[in-house]
Amino acid sequence: MYLKRWILSTSLSVEHALKVSLLKDIQERGVDEYEIVSDYRHSSEKLFKEIENRRKTVYVRKLLKKFEHPNYPVWVFLEVISFGAFVNFYRYYCQKYSCGEFEYELLYKVKNIRNAAAHNNCVIHDLVNKRGYFHENLADRLENLLDDIKRKTIQNRLKNNSVQDFIALLIAVDVVIKSNDLKRHLLEEIKELFDGRMVRDAYLYKSSPSLCQMYDFCKIIIDKLQI
Repeated sequence: MYLKRWILSTSLSVEHALKVSLLKDIQERGVDEYEIVSDYRHSSEKLFKEIENRRKTVYVRKLLKKFEHPNYPVWVFLEVISFGAFVNFYRYYCQKYSCGEFEYELLYKVKNIRNAAAHNNCVIHDLVNKRGYFHENLADRLENLLDDIKRKTIQNRLKNNSVQDFIALLIAVDVVIKSNDLKRHLLEEIKELFDGRMVRDAYLYKSSPSLCQMYDFCKIIIDKLQI
């Protein structure tokens, strides 16, 4: 439960930071804030139907009714869409312009673990499974970060989807969040969980070498990312 809470809280922080970064990039490029939403609408009609329906909801109706549907500036569009819809828009923007420091493929992995936590799924139930595919860019980042771990070992650990998604979230914290205070807070929280509660209950997992192996790998990354 503690891990899920951290995942949800951290995902919200990453989402907010990415939206701020995206709006800044749009402004600096001189992209028309209405035109980019209009262009995107042609590839996502279902999303705009959902937005139209949300014009009646108490939380966003005052904001949305300031504009004629479906003509919204991008800042309003980003304010009202779901995290999953934002991930898709982020991919669209990356392919049309650029991603900056964080690849859209990794954001999909953040979405995976965020959704698992939001739906109260177990996020560590299948750590013996290494039949997944490691993400090349994530392996590159970790190879640069972890000087004393071989690339083959990194690739092997990342073949577990749950571990890869969790590490993608850690990297998102390090790359995307620009506030040092917030970054430090999030990393200290997860470090306390790994150094504290998980260690106190370590006897529960001694019979699972795979779980211990993945714990050690994630802890090394967490320790490396401390600021």
